Amino acid sequence: MRLQRPFNTVTPSASRPPNSGVLRIQHELNTLMRDPVPFIYVYADESNITKISALVIGPLETPYAGGFFRFDMRVGSEYPMKAPTVILQTTDGGRVRFNPNLYNDGKVCLSILGTWTGPAWSSAESLSSVLLSIQSLMCPQPYHNEPGYETRDDKPAKAAYNDYLRYETLRVAVVGTLKHTSHAKQFPDVCERLFLLWHDMYMATATDLMQRLEGKTYKDAFSSSKGTYNLRPIIDALKSLKKKIMERMECLEKPQEDSSSSSDNVKSSLIYAVDRLQDEHRILSRNPHPGGSASPRDPNSPFVWDATILGPNNTPWEGGFFALELRFSYQHPYRPPFAKFTSKMHHPNITRDGIPALDLIQTRWNPNTRVGTILDALQEMLKSPSSVYPVNVEVASQYRQNVRDYERKVRRLAADGC
Repeated sequence: MRLQRPFNTVTPSASRPPNSGVLRIQHELNTLMRDPVPFIYVYADESNITKISALVIGPLETPYAGGFFRFDMRVGSEYPMKAPTVILQTTDGGRVRFNPNLYNDGKVCLSILGTWTGPAWSSAESLSSVLLSIQSLMCPQPYHNEPGYETRDDKPAKAAYNDYLRYETLRVAVVGTLKHTSHAKQFPDVCERLFLLWHDMYMATATDLMQRLEGKTYKDAFSSSKGTYNLRPIIDALKSLKKKIMERMECLEKPQEDSSSSSDNVKSSLIYAVDRLQDEHRILSRNPHPGGSASPRDPNSPFVWDATILGPNNTPWEGGFFALELRFSYQHPYRPPFAKFTSKMHHPNITRDGIPALDLIQTRWNPNTRVGTILDALQEMLKSPSSVYPVNVEVASQYRQNVRDYERKVRRLAADGC
């Protein structure tokens, strides 16, 4: 994950906004970093912040669920009086139209962008409002986004269109993005970590499509795209990608072979990471945190820690001790650690593999975050499950529909973990 400092003033040029426009962009980007919108990520070129990449994650309960959709945003010299231009890059080279409003040539049809009829852009709009509007296009029934189809109740056509979008989301926006890192080069950690969190969902969707549609033909309702459903390569790729990403996460302390950094830079990063982690251990030893305890497995190599999260009081988790492994990067603290429960867990926000869906250590990492803060946040997560990350679908369903059974199961785990 690339972490950015607050954006500093950039000297305007003829193609960039004047100082007032640059300051406006800086403010909006810093706001998006400080108060992030769920499942929307931005990255700006620090030498020219008018060039912005945005990653929009397909919302759950839609055919786009968990897809990685990258947009290039360019802010002109008349911003904020005129809208930015936005181009969708996730199109499989111009072959897939993901929505009546998201064309295969990358065009994004929104009235505030001046590419569709309706309420026009005003200076009160922002980069955030543009991205939220794009995210809203990825709705449960995008069939109705087509003009004249708003009230059309053709259930077979709507279902067929959603199946087509699920297939292309898996093929292009998930597998294609993870296989070709250049497709989301500004967001590699975000994509890989979210992929691990949503892997079970991807597999369930792919398996369902294969059982119903494998070998059958499809035709996009709003473009000339047509073909035959072929899920086996997608399922194989999902499994292979998970294995490769997990292997990388379990070796974060080792510089990647294809690293472009010089050996001196790598050595410097390693030295700084070791110093920081040793300092973390000293702080935790002197000032224990209520969330739990943690220490390096090997004092001579502080990149792998064993931690224990204490079950929070006055909850079904009370009295339990839950083992956790923390793996830190050689680039620590500028890359987030990888956390995985080794104790058996039963929680909506913890995958079946034990990976916690916690923004703090997944996609919203801050280099100032301390290990003690991570322990406290994980304890709080046990206490208060989030509806944003139902990564364990079965447990999330139980928590919503029969909380007593959920709590009974958790109490048994806590008793076993005493």
